[in-house]
Amino acid sequence: MNLRVLHQLLTIIAWLLCGFPLMLPEHGMGQQLSSGQWKRNGLASERFTISGTGGRNNPLRKSLQPPFDGSELFVRFNLRYHLNSLDSPPEANGEFFVLWLDEHEGNDGSPHAANIPNIGIHVQDDQNRFMIRYTSANQKFAEPVRGDRIYTVVGRIWKSSPEKEQSFDQLSLWIDPSGTEERKPDVSVQSKVSISTIKWIGFSTGAKTEIEDQIEVWDIQTAKSWREIMNLPAEVANPNYAPDMPRPPIKKTISFRKHIHPILTKHCFSCHAGENAQDGIRLDSIDEVLQHISPLRHAESRLFQLVTSQQMPPEGESLSKSELQQLAAWIDEGLDWDSHLLPAPIPVSEHWAFQKITRPKIPSLTPATSSPAQVSPVQVSGWVRN
Repeated sequence: MNLRVLHQLLTIIAWLLCGFPLMLPEHGMGQQLSSGQWKRNGLASERFTISGTGGRNNPLRKSLQPPFDGSELFVRFNLRYHLNSLDSPPEANGEFFVLWLDEHEGNDGSPHAANIPNIGIHVQDDQNRFMIRYTSANQKFAEPVRGDRIYTVVGRIWKSSPEKEQSFDQLSLWIDPSGTEERKPDVSVQSKVSISTIKWIGFSTGAKTEIEDQIEVWDIQTAKSWREIMNLPAEVANPNYAPDMPRPPIKKTISFRKHIHPILTKHCFSCHAGENAQDGIRLDSIDEVLQHISPLRHAESRLFQLVTSQQMPPEGESLSKSELQQLAAWIDEGLDWDSHLLPAPIPVSEHWAFQKITRPKIPSLTPATSSPAQVSPVQVSGWVRN
């Protein structure tokens, strides 16, 4: 038996022994004591050291209470991969280690991989790199991993269409971000298919992670906002918005000309455009559109309700899932409009208020026919004084 195998066996035996309660030798009445949970304040952090098994394993996992089905969730943890256990290609096969977010806990060997958000470390181009992915065919890589260095890893999982039943189809990653880099992730990836509720988070090792590997993780947090996950002070209230009033996103993703105008042209303008629009409803005029849409609230917008219930269009092809997502995002982002592409219509009316302003013709004066002698002079009375 070589030293590597012996070391692995001793590590497994130690792990099994540590998994049982602390036992004291029997004395007297044979009292048995077990260790309880540590009580901590905010100055002590829980630190985990994770090793591999040479196969898929979930050594650490935790349920979210309550489960999360909102529009976005941030996760953060500190990570240190011990240098003496970090295998580097091409001399070795590299490393694999991820944090996953899932609807199901699974068991110690569950893969948590098929369309499940993963944030962690994997091999690309003969380097261990930080990585995010939904599947092995849908992943993005960030900077290389250095042994013994402490990293702060931040992930954001969010829904492009903020409804409970919609999938978390967007995933972003930051490595050692500053508080001002919310809109500058290192890498981002998208997937049309994923989970819609997060009930469990956990860490997984893989076939590349050996039993002698030592991976430290600590300060594991989840939050609903960037400021909270980065421990920044609360944002100063905006006097233009009530606390529960939705605000347009800082960075818009939808262009009216590129995304929305083609949808309206394809599905709506044949009936609802121009002076003879059906039922007098015009969707080629921003003033008319605002009567059927609640900006920043797509679920409350009558137009969106009609197209999602397939009442509109009454004939022809219904809007696709992608078109519905773009329409929802357009409304939630504040209803961007291209006035050059679709200018406001000029009203046509005979009412004087809508007529073009012109300079009136100045009338000519006809000379008086009577002689000056026939004109009575104006009599000016004297001042009345007291």
